[in-house]
Amino acid sequence: MLILESYSNEFQRVGTDEAYIELTEITKEYEKAEKIAEEIQKEILEKVGITISIGIAPTKSLAKIASDCNKPNGITIFKTENFKDFLKDMDITRIPGIGKKSKPYYYKNGIKKIGDLNNISLTRMFELFGKHGKWIWNVVNGLDNRKVREFPMSRKSISAERTFFKDTSVFNEILSKFEDINKRIHETAKKHHITYKTITLKIRFEGYQTYTRSKTLLYHIQDEKIVLNVILELFKEFSNLKKK
Repeated sequence: MLILESYSNEFQRVGTDEAYIELTEITKEYEKAEKIAEEIQKEILEKVGITISIGIAPTKSLAKIASDCNKPNGITIFKTENFKDFLKDMDITRIPGIGKKSKPYYYKNGIKKIGDLNNISLTRMFELFGKHGKWIWNVVNGLDNRKVREFPMSRKSISAERTFFKDTSVFNEILSKFEDINKRIHETAKKHHITYKTITLKIRFEGYQTYTRSKTLLYHIQDEKIVLNVILELFKEFSNLKKK
């Protein structure tokens, strides 16, 4: 990530293997942006020993889609004047925010390819899918105005708590609750495009003894699996306590 940061002052890390950099202040020419992308690929291969795919586009969401088009070591460019031509035959799930769970709702309404959205108005998308539909419509029309920045959230924290109806010491029940809370928090994080670096576990035992433990990472992420592993690591401290 340090290599990527060296190419632009406007940098945003997303997860463990994904990041955005803003090149608009450096160049407004796609050809020069492509040369920079080639330099990045070469430097990362020489210094880190891995290949990367890069997407170049007018918006963050389009750049994300472009980066997935030519893996594992490709460069894909979506220009303002032609990105819709690239998108039209792609499956609707290539859009960030549409996954396995939401896919059937789009298919049910005759939206299977991204190009199927070209003849649907913003009003209609909102009627069908609410705010999520508005977001998707904006993405495919190049209207994602989110900035590239390392600290995209204004809120200081996201939290969720759950209480068992009956005190328990069964690890599988506790693990299931961890997974549920973690999933809910990440649904919020993804919806609002929030990253974070500090993870906190709050745990309450019988008798209302309450403890909190935290771990701060070196960089901002948005990764459900990493968080669960950290929580389990923090939980180990209490594994020998004979309390529910």
